[in-house]
Amino acid sequence: MDEFSVSFTDPMMVDLNLFKEWLQGRSEMDAAKSLAVTTSNSVGDIPLNILLIEVKEQFVLFKYLKEFLHSPFMLNSPVFSSLPPKTKQNLIENYYEFDKEVLREILGKKMSAKLRKDMDDVSEKTTISLQSCRRQFDNIKNIIKTYEELDGSIQEILTKQFGFSSHLLKMYLPLVFVFIVRFETSKKRLQYLSYDDIIKCSECMMEKWTFLYEPHSSADLCIDIDDIDRNFVQELRDLRNFILEKDIQDIHKITVMNELDKEPTTLHFTKSVDTNFKTLTRNLFVLGAGLSHTKDFRDFFNDCIEKLIEPIKQVEWYIKDLDIFLEAMITSWKDFHIDGFESNVRKFDGVYLRYMRVMKKCLIQMYHS
Repeated sequence: MDEFSVSFTDPMMVDLNLFKEWLQGRSEMDAAKSLAVTTSNSVGDIPLNILLIEVKEQFVLFKYLKEFLHSPFMLNSPVFSSLPPKTKQNLIENYYEFDKEVLREILGKKMSAKLRKDMDDVSEKTTISLQSCRRQFDNIKNIIKTYEELDGSIQEILTKQFGFSSHLLKMYLPLVFVFIVRFETSKKRLQYLSYDDIIKCSECMMEKWTFLYEPHSSADLCIDIDDIDRNFVQELRDLRNFILEKDIQDIHKITVMNELDKEPTTLHFTKSVDTNFKTLTRNLFVLGAGLSHTKDFRDFFNDCIEKLIEPIKQVEWYIKDLDIFLEAMITSWKDFHIDGFESNVRKFDGVYLRYMRVMKKCLIQMYHS
């Protein structure tokens, strides 16, 4: 008779509530006490020492899973065949969740060993556990390293290598964009900007200024954020040279002022636009022309504040005033004409609107803060 072996294994059981406790850096005893509250409401009182055993077993399992969650595509191996797909997705969703307060402290910085050591300070400042801070740091560093090593867009890598859902994808695309560009976000004048301020601006830039931008496409794009659209920034330089010529600037000012006449504005605001128009538009379009240089692009937030927001605050505009002005800059462009040189103006329609629509969103977001 042939001999053969049979083995029996229990399905891998993961307590997602305990997993969240572990991710937050809770101790085994604290997690057991939390579990005691939950179980007493459902199955009655269970001795704490019994619950502590359960917690310890789960925490050992989580430490084992950590290696695979660092490369989530490995969860598809036969070892995890007993884990339901929904459980796997929940593990990924929770493992890659982050705290905005932690991410704000490291946004745009080089993901170095020194910065990881600084997680002690980040933990103290945010009151979020050191274990959680380090996990969030390691996740970002790992994603960027994977992106640099593999071919494909960041969207493809996050989907295929990390198994990200649409929810995580939406969270991480603009975040990774900030780290790849290495935006300067740590200067003193930038500290008032929140995580959301920076991310919302970056999301807008990523969607409208990367080279796969398609203004008339409603399809989901596989965005590669290696670089800003080179053709676009060259056109911005051409736009600056054109629009800052004295005669052109005079006509532009008249066109914008005519648009503002249609709005219910204060006399103070109208006069300040008239007085400061050339300075503001010069700063606006010089900033855009500089985006072709890596350093200037990294300094985008600092330049916006230094060259636009601070001067505007000095003339005491409310955010509503800024909104009206920028909208007038956009909507009046269609009425911008130069007799005999219409083609010279119209060739800038695309780049002007593509630039101004993003700048409006970013400036309003930063001015509001």
